Amino acid sequence: MGEQYFSSRPISRRKPAELRVVLRGREFRFRTEAGTFAPGRIDRGTELLIQALEVGPCELILDLGCGYGAIGIAAAHLADGGRVIRTDVNERALATARANLALNGSGNAEGRVGDLYDPTTRLAFDHIVC
Repeated sequence: MGEQYFSSRPISRRKPAELRVVLRGREFRFRTEAGTFAPGRIDRGTELLIQALEVGPCELILDLGCGYGAIGIAAAHLADGGRVIRTDVNERALATARANLALNGSGNAEGRVGDLYDPTTRLAFDHIVC
């Protein structure tokens, strides 16, 4: 059986890639990595979710199982004055997501390692995206 992207420490050989995509009228750059969800591309479900996001200013958003961070970074750019917390059990995915914050100038987002909601106990979110 092959390794799953929800492994906490993927053992697959690294295979970095970078992509440029236009989402919500803005160009984004994302580094991706083997052992994470949809490496080397934006999958159709993620693209549709980003297009449908209705995020207001100053809202707190949870990107649950953030992978390399595409949804959370798009949400961060939509949430003027808001904040995005991204969680993932996969340490490789979260490290890639953190690098993508800097790559896209996203200062209002952070990543936390952990399973599902564990890293965000006692927080109430306006939106949870996954």
